[in-house]
Amino acid sequence: MRSRHLHLRKIQFAADIIGIGSYRAAVKILIVEDDRTTRELYRRWFEKADYEVETASNGCDGIALAASWKPDGVLLDIILPDIDGFEVLTRIKAATPEVPVILCTWGFGADVVERALARGATRVLDKSGLKPRKLVGEFDSVIAISLAQREAA
Repeated sequence: MRSRHLHLRKIQFAADIIGIGSYRAAVKILIVEDDRTTRELYRRWFEKADYEVETASNGCDGIALAASWKPDGVLLDIILPDIDGFEVLTRIKAATPEVPVILCTWGFGADVVERALARGATRVLDKSGLKPRKLVGEFDSVIAISLAQREAA
């Protein structure tokens, strides 16, 4: 409960700073993850924090959902069964450059981070040891920044 309250306070604080009044109750997050267990775990974490969540189990569905559902942020796995996460990232950012995309994968090197950032990723996170508070907190931060940038434009 404390985590949800903190999440909503951070988002409302950002909304107050940029002068958009009351922030809508649900921020829309798209999760693109092929592993069903992981996908559903992330869904529960975000729903518990009052995010509105849609999921895709492959890259093509993720690209289509990003275009039709218009999420406020995307959590994207790199290793997907049809096209890799880097290509999904490239396509999502080409269509909606203002939407923050966080890549999340198992163990990676500096080359993966460089490649992801060069294609427009907001952040790259390691799945190993990832906790709900860390993942939701990352989205709280990037969504708040994204809102401020959209309002300033």
